[in-house]
Amino acid sequence: MVANTSIIQDTTLYIRDLLINGITDPSSTSRPSDSKFCMTSFPQRTVHYPLITVEQLNFRDVQLGISTQQSIIEIGMEINIWSKSTKQRDQLADNVYNTLRTNQLTGSSSVTQGLFDFKITNIFNLDEEGKEGIHRKVIELKYTFLT
Repeated sequence: MVANTSIIQDTTLYIRDLLINGITDPSSTSRPSDSKFCMTSFPQRTVHYPLITVEQLNFRDVQLGISTQQSIIEIGMEINIWSKSTKQRDQLADNVYNTLRTNQLTGSSSVTQGLFDFKITNIFNLDEEGKEGIHRKVIELKYTFLT
């Protein structure tokens, strides 16, 4: 459960774990043991593509009233998909989107975690040039959390 006291960390880890469990690593058979498919930051270890990173992007807290400590929090997240192929990058982006979209109201859903109003706010490419360039797709999303 996402807790009031650790909302940023809990949300980041929840999304990372959701993607680990919901998306098949296309290079699982060839991935080195010291490399991960989905992480919470760009790795300091061996990088093996494709790679998905999940990070907190922004945070907005709006108090619900004058005499309360309760608030509505909008937490923005950024998911980066890194690949050596645009086709693979886009397929993984579709998988990420569908995993997040279909997890709102199921078993251990985002709603049961206290994360409401899932929205994709932006998707764009940040590709490196050249034949050996890494292709990157950035997915920006937002959840609402009530304290």
